Amino acid sequence: MGSGVLLAALVVLWFVVLVPMVVTRGDAHATAGAADSGRTLQRRRPVDPVVHAETERVTIDRAALVSSGELRVDVHAVRRRTLAGLVALAVLALVGALTYRSWLWAPQLLLDVAVVGYLMVIKAAADRERRAAARRNARLAHRARVEQERPA
Repeated sequence: MGSGVLLAALVVLWFVVLVPMVVTRGDAHATAGAADSGRTLQRRRPVDPVVHAETERVTIDRAALVSSGELRVDVHAVRRRTLAGLVALAVLALVGALTYRSWLWAPQLLLDVAVVGYLMVIKAAADRERRAAARRNARLAHRARVEQERPA
């Protein structure tokens, strides 16, 4: 028997055992009739009502949180963490490609492309933010000049 057939048989047996366990886990609707019928295929534990309590779905108005100042996202920190993660993965793939297996060159090259692409996206976003800040400052300066020129 080939190893592929053996592996397939193990996977099928695994699913035959584990899928019913996962499907019936936490089933709190155990009936007394099934327990008294002589069938002891599985034993059910009582469910703790504190751990398995019903919860409500809460909606959050993100616009209201942003306008009130309660929700602030440090975009620069998110960008730094993302870039650091991409660079770390690229370095790990490089080390793996140099020392472990040569097939890791493909993920390493993909990660390099991702790092360069992300740097281009970050640079474009920084340029947009810089232009928006310049326009905002020009508008504020123009308003201040107009208010000073008005006769009081």
